[in-house]
Amino acid sequence: MPTYSLVAQMNDHPPPSPEEREPEPESVVYVRVHPWPEPDWQTRVGSVAGLMALVTGAALAVALGTYQLGLVLNRMIQGLMGE
Repeated sequence: MPTYSLVAQMNDHPPPSPEEREPEPESVVYVRVHPWPEPDWQTRVGSVAGLMALVTGAALAVALGTYQLGLVLNRMIQGLMGE
């Protein structure tokens, strides 16, 4: 079974004729992704330092939250055991 007949059955209408389809682009536009001029070394060092500070802060927050959760669970268990 060809694909277009499956699409026609699913959509309940026939596929568009070649005249009704959107035309293919004749060319492609290339857009630069990296900035120009390239950032200087101070900007790169600042970016790396900022990223390291962000990751360190997130790790500390997770560690503190885990520690606090452990304290709460430990106190709850001690309370249930009557200690």
